[in-house]
Amino acid sequence: MAKVQVKKMKKIVMLLLFSFVLIFSFISCYTGINPLSINNYCTIIFNANYEGGNVYSQQLLKYETYNFSSASDMGITRDGYAFSGWASSPDAVRADYPDNYSVYLKEDMILYAVWEAGYTITYNVNDETLQVQTATQIIPVGQSQPLKTLSQLRFGYSSKGAFVGWSTSPDATTATYMNKHYFTPTEDITLYAVWVSYERGENSCTFTCYVNYEGADPAYYLWSYQKGSEIRLSSPYYREGYEFKGWTTSPESTSVVYDCNTGVIVKEDLYLYAVWECTLAHGGLSNLTVSGTPEKTVYMSGEAFDGSGLTVVANYADGYSETVTTYTDNLGTDICYDGKIVILTYVAESIEKSAIVTGPFYIAASDAITQTVINNGTKTIDGTAYQLVKFGDFPQTIAASGISYSSSEVYNGWYLGSDGYFYEKCRENAYAADYTYSDGTTCAQWSANSEKYFKVEPIEWRVLTSDYNSTGKKLILAENLLTANVSYYNYASYPSTRSIDGSTIQPNNYKYSQIRAYLNGLTYYDDSNTVKDSYENNGFLQKAFTTSAQNLIFDTEVDNSERSTNPDADGTLWNSGTNDNVCANTTDQIFLLSEQEVTTSNYGFAAYDVYIGDSNGTTESSRVRYATDYARANYTYQDTSSGNAGSWWLRSPYYSPSSHALRIGPAGNANNYNDIIYNYRGICPALCLSN
Repeated sequence: MAKVQVKKMKKIVMLLLFSFVLIFSFISCYTGINPLSINNYCTIIFNANYEGGNVYSQQLLKYETYNFSSASDMGITRDGYAFSGWASSPDAVRADYPDNYSVYLKEDMILYAVWEAGYTITYNVNDETLQVQTATQIIPVGQSQPLKTLSQLRFGYSSKGAFVGWSTSPDATTATYMNKHYFTPTEDITLYAVWVSYERGENSCTFTCYVNYEGADPAYYLWSYQKGSEIRLSSPYYREGYEFKGWTTSPESTSVVYDCNTGVIVKEDLYLYAVWECTLAHGGLSNLTVSGTPEKTVYMSGEAFDGSGLTVVANYADGYSETVTTYTDNLGTDICYDGKIVILTYVAESIEKSAIVTGPFYIAASDAITQTVINNGTKTIDGTAYQLVKFGDFPQTIAASGISYSSSEVYNGWYLGSDGYFYEKCRENAYAADYTYSDGTTCAQWSANSEKYFKVEPIEWRVLTSDYNSTGKKLILAENLLTANVSYYNYASYPSTRSIDGSTIQPNNYKYSQIRAYLNGLTYYDDSNTVKDSYENNGFLQKAFTTSAQNLIFDTEVDNSERSTNPDADGTLWNSGTNDNVCANTTDQIFLLSEQEVTTSNYGFAAYDVYIGDSNGTTESSRVRYATDYARANYTYQDTSSGNAGSWWLRSPYYSPSSHALRIGPAGNANNYNDIIYNYRGICPALCLSN
């Protein structure tokens, strides 16, 4: 019985396995996709970058280090041009990556060849029996490069004998240029391989010259010299930064035994070693080192690399080192959201050395951050034309589909998108389940635990006056509700007075309010008299404005008097003008408007009781504000009966009770007040600029 059960189980397992293979094959065949591995691979494309040029691509495992094949091995060549490396832009004039570069792959890459005009060296193997007869090398004009080896040229070895170098004549028996000779062409040239017979007679001997430095070919061989014959010595190929002095008989010796062009009588096997004398200062540049932490890792397209915080040191062969500031970099101007490796390069006496800077670095669009005030035309509301400006940046619109993002926050708590703009990732917290974004998608509530990206965009402001409180300064007010989820003041239980500096502070005191702390990046006291520093240097001011932009915002003396808590047309309307909850004037960069200011006709506002749908049947909408997508995701209330407009806080405390402050209603009415703990009222900030 047990055997029968085992057989049945085997059949079931085999059937399941067979079904899986069929499904797997179907997906692979009809979609071209391997469902088990598609997410583990990325594609790297090499583009020859000229009309008619070759394109080479490979699919490789993600998160692996990959060595580029040489351009020639990929069939990427260009007549009359020398390949100088790869760049991420087809318009680059300098390569970001050299040939055979090693790169850590995280995603698809497209690389474009960078070419330089040059002279063509045509190599002729000089043996008709070999399969490959010719090959070419292009050296950029004015440059010196080593001649290619037989293996690099894919030549075979000749039955004629040993390869000893190159000559400009096909009939030469001695080489003009040794293997890997550094050559500076001045015109197109053809070089022929020189072969020397392997045969050694009884009276022959071997003559071997060693170039004698690290990285060079170990030896240059000449065979089958008859004993007693004379060999005329020549100089080895060029060694950059060194002068050839002659030949010696020991690899460690620096004493010249034979000068160049000296005749030597060969009596037995002879081994000679080149003697070099360094002509470079301090023995020549050995390497470049970079230390320190870069002060800037995020750039706007077109910005130059900033080496502040870095120490770049050039080190030389004799131990000498010096700090340098004249290096070059490969930062470029192309948008990079996934992190770029920056390589610094320094050249001393034609020796070039490079070093990688600790990064990564990111490049955003040139207009990704608004650091100055930009005029944005005019807008007419209820017959009044307002000047509009754009200034500062804040997350506002839900991100479009198809954008990729940096793996972490790169600037100001924001992510960089593949379109070159910044985005804030926010957990959605809609006030109501039926809220939607500007693209028609649903705004989720907190319980959904859903995160969305919101594009950081210039903030639009309405200019209310060019002479705020006779200061000669321009008062501007945000055109939209930018966020919520920040209470005017939050308390655990009411009444919640605080004792600060010996004075009793009411909950709706604006000077010590939570919302003022948020706007300006300040500390505040909670209802247990504990200093809270969650907003210190991390409020709206610091989030929305760069340091240079903050310098354009004036410190404004904000009127917090009893008069400011009543309508402009009637200073004694509420409680005969008495308000025991007011505070002293404050000096702020960012502030909320007062009841008096939002009813001032010179600012374009109507009376407090004139609004959309009021008893007078007016359509006054100068105080109406709508929430941005980001504000909707941050618990901002919007009233469907008022066209989805929201309400927003004023700085004016209500005279009684002390747990209330004044606000603007969704229809634009200025005779509303609310408990200060409510965090669904919108925030509509104001500030002062110069004219």
